[in-house]
Amino acid sequence: MRYRISDIETLRRMARLSISQQEFQLSGVEVDEGFREREAYQQGHLTDAPDFDLYDQMLDDEEDHHG
Repeated sequence: MRYRISDIETLRRMARLSISQQEFQLSGVEVDEGFREREAYQQGHLTDAPDFDLYDQMLDDEEDHHG
């Protein structure tokens, strides 16, 4: 499934909730550097970049409101 958050306040509430429930933890992640050799990576590494224009616009709008 795919979800789109179109309101920055929703994202902030989710972050606050996560932090308040002490679920927010930054931890190191082990990465198998051999992933570049996998067929799935090689087939998908040249796909189109995601379009983040909507989120960039939200941030610009937010700055205009507060700036």
